Amino acid sequence: MEKYVHACDKGIDWCLQYLKDDGSPAMPEPCFDSFYKFPAALNVMGKHREAASLLNWIEMKTLKPNGDMTFKRQKVIFDWHKNFYLYTNSWIVIGAQRAGFFNLAHQAMQYILTYQNPETGAFRSRPIEQDKDNLCDMTITGNCGIACLFTGHLNEAFHAADALCSITQQQDGGPVYYYTLNSQGRLWKDLPQENQESYCLDQRKPQQYYWYIGISAALLLHCYQISHKKEYLENALYNLNFLSQCQKDVLKSFASGKYAYALALAYRTTGDEEYRQKALSYCDWLIQVQKDDGSWDNDQNNLEWYLKWDMTSEMTYWIKEVTAILSSAQKKI
Repeated sequence: MEKYVHACDKGIDWCLQYLKDDGSPAMPEPCFDSFYKFPAALNVMGKHREAASLLNWIEMKTLKPNGDMTFKRQKVIFDWHKNFYLYTNSWIVIGAQRAGFFNLAHQAMQYILTYQNPETGAFRSRPIEQDKDNLCDMTITGNCGIACLFTGHLNEAFHAADALCSITQQQDGGPVYYYTLNSQGRLWKDLPQENQESYCLDQRKPQQYYWYIGISAALLLHCYQISHKKEYLENALYNLNFLSQCQKDVLKSFASGKYAYALALAYRTTGDEEYRQKALSYCDWLIQVQKDDGSWDNDQNNLEWYLKWDMTSEMTYWIKEVTAILSSAQKKI
């Protein structure tokens, strides 16, 4: 366990250098892309004072009357965050709830819930104020479903899990897995010409967005543990099996933190040693590629500053969460 603890300590220390005394992040440019995972990471690492200071600043400076959070000029810089709008919000809710900032978590969650399709249970991908397509994807539905669990909205979480089951059950069994439902609950395959990785995963290609299926499996496993509904477990394990058949980089990719999280949950749920070994293999890879200063970066060491903040806080979070789950399953690491 010591090597995992050391890696997490290095990661959170790197993040802490970018927080000011008043809790605000020292950003070159205001954007949620950078610090939105900091509250959750700070909490799991026991940095409760720092998490509280940051969350207080978020509540005082960015929370709007409708429960959204943004800055005057912009909310995010990264195009993916613009198109999958609630991703940053849901991470803030999880961090706020873990820290006991219940007012912030409650108000932000009320905004998130306006995005849930009452028929399918899935959550809209794009900003609701401008959204004309009403498309819902697995990442936003999965992460918002977990935010529902943290805030006690169990029925909404189960409804989201039902949507993820529907997406899984509409796959054709081929190497391409489609992520998105339309407003009628049918699988959406009318893919754009560019950035198709945001809408489907192709097992035949490396460098896919593995997190879509990973977070879906994680929510389904959580909901199974509460409800004992076999459909949730069956679809979660189907998704994990699909990921296991992807290219070799599936356990050596920064896109796979949520996959490792789901693997740990699957081990806790089933006791299957293979899930444990894969989850640890991923954490070991993260340690191997961590920079000497505690951060994580891409192979070219040229990530935009806000994405490096994002990646370092998230990888710290996943190593801590995955190893904690595996330890709680009463097995030695």
